[in-house]
Amino acid sequence: MDSLRAFLSSGPQPRSLCISALSSADSAPGDRPERARKFLKALAKKKVLSFDAGLEDGEVEWLGAKEKRGAPPAEQPGTKKKRKPALPAAAAARAPPPSAPAAGYPPPHPVPSSAGKFLTPSSPHYPPVLSTSYSGFLLSPSSSLPPALHSSLRASLSSLSPLFSHDLTQPMGPGTPLAATKVSRVLLGEAGITYKYLGLRMFAVPWGGGGGAGGIREGGEELAGRAREEGGRLGKGGSAAFNVALCNRMDTAGCLGRTMRMQLKEEREFGMGKVSVSWHADSSLEDGSTIAVYVAHMMEGKEGERVWEGTPEGQERRRKLEKRRRKEAKKAGEEPGEPRPWQVALRVVRDAEGPGSRGGGSKKSDDEVTPAVCVPMGDGDVYYMLGDFNHHHQHAVLAGDACTRFTATYRVGRTDGHTFESIRGRCLAALESPPPCEAAEGADRWHEEALALAEVEFEWVRQFYVQGEKHRASHGWWAGPMKELEGLWGRLNDLVLGRVDYLVQLAREGGGERIGKVLEAGNTVKADLLKRHGLRLSWASRCEDKAFQKVDEGYAPIPCPIDEVLGRERERMGELDDALRKLADAKPPKMCHMFVKFGDCKKRTCKRVHQGGVWKVDKWVKE
Repeated sequence: MDSLRAFLSSGPQPRSLCISALSSADSAPGDRPERARKFLKALAKKKVLSFDAGLEDGEVEWLGAKEKRGAPPAEQPGTKKKRKPALPAAAAARAPPPSAPAAGYPPPHPVPSSAGKFLTPSSPHYPPVLSTSYSGFLLSPSSSLPPALHSSLRASLSSLSPLFSHDLTQPMGPGTPLAATKVSRVLLGEAGITYKYLGLRMFAVPWGGGGGAGGIREGGEELAGRAREEGGRLGKGGSAAFNVALCNRMDTAGCLGRTMRMQLKEEREFGMGKVSVSWHADSSLEDGSTIAVYVAHMMEGKEGERVWEGTPEGQERRRKLEKRRRKEAKKAGEEPGEPRPWQVALRVVRDAEGPGSRGGGSKKSDDEVTPAVCVPMGDGDVYYMLGDFNHHHQHAVLAGDACTRFTATYRVGRTDGHTFESIRGRCLAALESPPPCEAAEGADRWHEEALALAEVEFEWVRQFYVQGEKHRASHGWWAGPMKELEGLWGRLNDLVLGRVDYLVQLAREGGGERIGKVLEAGNTVKADLLKRHGLRLSWASRCEDKAFQKVDEGYAPIPCPIDEVLGRERERMGELDDALRKLADAKPPKMCHMFVKFGDCKKRTCKRVHQGGVWKVDKWVKE
């Protein structure tokens, strides 16, 4: 029995174990099961094990201090997750087979541990893993695209340089520090559409005209047709009706490149190298839609001019730079190493985005079996994430040799709640509310008005002005719509404050027969007022964040017109609070339903009225 005691006292064990599979030097084969049962019953009294004499072959189950029978012990917070030890042979034979991945999830593809934490094209396991667990990912080399498309997209991306700016995101939510992106961005798309990520709303420059924006749109139409064709061939359906293009620029050329590479962080989970864009899945997209990304690399020429790496001039420049790098390494007595290509890293994360990540359903989880992969990218290459690939995978961008890297990321952005027409429609619907005298019991309706007011203020107007004067100047299309949204905010604010005045008046008059409804509506409006006040404090803190001290000139927050008319609301908050408190004190207490129905109430601390009752010994009774 000593071996059994040592085994059970060594820490959390598998959910089930077979006693007969455990050898014991101090017990004979005949009496071992009976002696084991006695010992386990003693442990069961101490709530260490759950023991059932009817289990087969003396099987027992571990029971944690506060766990149900059959559940493994709870993991202590702050402890590192340990791999479960293997089951003994007899128990393993009866253990159910591992569950298959749920429908729609990428199939797992295990590889030997000797293959490493991630795979590159040089690994023999790379092709089968890419074709199974990453089957929605497709790379099209630059040679597969017509030269005219390359020329158009390269020229368009280069012409957009004055519009690129670094974003200051708020990934942890309101009231938390800002984080600057290493990549500069500009959003192009249909007129009036926006794209929100990490707490920042980007406003699209319309691509309906000519110039660089028009070239980006035409390139998206070409890639959309190719995406539909490839998706149909691979059985990966999904919309490719691209309505936005997020254009990125990562400038690591020349001296700036050496400085930037030192600033970039290491990819810590797999040790892949310097990362310019961390692990993420794209958000604010239509479910199941396809993403297409065009990649372009620009280099410094001999005389300081810029050339595209995929052109003959660019390839010649790259060969000379590589020759010089090897010569300098040899002179310094160092190994030159291999050139570093820019790469897109992929890993399987179930429900990283999409419908499974919303509504309290399944939570995102890493696939601990399938390795990550790194896909090298060259100038002019295009990669597609077809169908629901973005739902169950994350990707990152690994920095390569110095260059200026452009990408045009085509997406099917969500329109509900993300276009000017959608927010305008919501505001107008809220303004169709009946006057206050006809809505004394309209707590739900008043709450909807407050939500519309909060959305237009915090998700649109403040998001526009926090991005600075240069942003406003470069997004001239939005001048008219933003002016209209400010006007709608003013009308909604007057409507909501009218509700407050009406409630204050009713509360001061005692509420009449509708005192309960008045209190309900008043508390709803008060909660909305307090929430908006807290968000305004968060936005004030956001505009004063020290991160704005490091942004380019012209991109610091500019005054928001809304702040000029907030004094009236702060005054009404105090009046409403006082009126509701007095009304609550004047509200007659409710009768105890137990006392009314049964003639007694055994709860001495009952706060309801026991009219005609008296406390006797252990309960309220009628006199």
